[in-house]
Amino acid sequence: MSNLSESLAEETVTAFRAELDDAVIGQIGEHQFERLRLLVAEAVASALGHAAEQLDDLARTLRSQGEAGTLDIEL
Repeated sequence: MSNLSESLAEETVTAFRAELDDAVIGQIGEHQFERLRLLVAEAVASALGHAAEQLDDLARTLRSQGEAGTLDIEL
């Protein structure tokens, strides 16, 4: 996973913990917070991967339209 995914996951879990009472944090436990961090990091990585695929598809489409002379962009 990327540093961005890890960083966003850590920020999310930290923000979530800040919303909870100490008693609830104790009931949840560190293991579950770590599991939450991993789940969030996986979700972020998946979303970033999907966005990268979409951007790559768009670049291929624009490239092929430009090469074919069918790209109609008004400036």
